[in-house]
Amino acid sequence: RVHGVAPPCVGNLLLAFLRENCVAELTKVNSEKFTIRADILREGAPLRVKFRLYTAAATKATCSGHECVVEVQRRRGDPVSFMGLFRDLAEYLAALCGPASVVGAPPECP
Repeated sequence: RVHGVAPPCVGNLLLAFLRENCVAELTKVNSEKFTIRADILREGAPLRVKFRLYTAAATKATCSGHECVVEVQRRRGDPVSFMGLFRDLAEYLAALCGPASVVGAPPECP
């Protein structure tokens, strides 16, 4: 969940993350449904991932009126590599949007 950033901006941040931090081939981008499908090579392990953005109605928790949910689905590939990708994405969004803006990162492994 990302607070305070408009959904189109979050979509552009997802594309930037894939471009800057992954060996990725975008297989499908649907701007009407706000979805991105990508084949990613991470640590030698291939992943097929789907990202989807959902907008949420403005609540008292969102000062600027923008709230967006980023769903990340592993369609194929190693679950451990996928978890690392998810954690890196959460850290990337937190660094650009502010740590208080990003909710839902997985806990650290012991």
